[in-house]
Amino acid sequence: MHSVSKHPSPPTVLFRQCLFMLLTGCLAFFHAQTAYAELVINEVDADQEGVDSAEFIELYNSGPTTIDLSGYQLVLFNGSNDEAYQVFSLIGSIAAGDYFVLCSTSGTVANCNMSVSPATDLLQNGADAVALYDSPISGSAVTTTNLVDALVYDTDDGDDAGLLVLLNPGQPQVNENGPGNKAYDSNQRIPNGSGGQRNTSTYTQALPTPGASNNICGDGVVQSDEGCDDGGTQVGDGCSDTCRIENGWLCSGEPSLCSMQPSNICGDGVVLGAEECDDGDTLVGDGCSDTCRIENGWLCSGEPSLCSMETKTFYWPLFLPAVQNNEVL
Repeated sequence: MHSVSKHPSPPTVLFRQCLFMLLTGCLAFFHAQTAYAELVINEVDADQEGVDSAEFIELYNSGPTTIDLSGYQLVLFNGSNDEAYQVFSLIGSIAAGDYFVLCSTSGTVANCNMSVSPATDLLQNGADAVALYDSPISGSAVTTTNLVDALVYDTDDGDDAGLLVLLNPGQPQVNENGPGNKAYDSNQRIPNGSGGQRNTSTYTQALPTPGASNNICGDGVVQSDEGCDDGGTQVGDGCSDTCRIENGWLCSGEPSLCSMQPSNICGDGVVLGAEECDDGDTLVGDGCSDTCRIENGWLCSGEPSLCSMETKTFYWPLFLPAVQNNEVL
């Protein structure tokens, strides 16, 4: 005989418990979908000069939280029969704003997180596809079930209709030999991480940047990690070859227009010409004078100059002479 509780939960308590479980499940589902929507294939390099031994696939997490890659798979599809020829189950995690690189040879690919076999000719040159799934696929045929993102690419090959179903309607197959430099360029999203999942319209070809931002210094677009971009990589024109504003210059706009700051303005925080320091003001007594000279007893460095009082070291004799009747013995 089954015992019956003498104090069954009131209906209101049961309702609250059910509501709590429902909300908890919804929040977990929302969090998973948010993470799912912030993970993209960001860069793929399938072809190098000579033997292909530096191939890689880069993922990028544009979201604010770490994504656990357990259960995710990268699947390589062969355009000759539209079936999978390699399946890699991912391990580890990818932090917010960070990258995950799967490579053929860690010794030839920088920032590689997961090295796999084969060591050469890991990726076919096209028309082929790379697809990211959030759970294992069933079989080897092309499928959009559990598909997160995909890149369909080639090296001067015709479009593969059987693979293009991996992309959103109207999205293009990407040619790694677009500028005619397939042995040295990779396919990469520019701006970094842009375009959205299963969209390929922002892919372009540039020198590989595995595990790093795809933003290109010299393209005339000022990205988040650039101070300027004048459309070139010359030095001495105000915007450096790493897209940093050079000392004594002002840059603005896209492409950036740069002009020299008026020289020798004491108090602008820039040490120019005959200035010994410039702390951004013309006060006296703070180490850097109103004429931008280092004041006596101070040390100044940097821009704007930071000044601190110079410390002096005094040395005392170890032994003092003996004195008796005001005479040194």
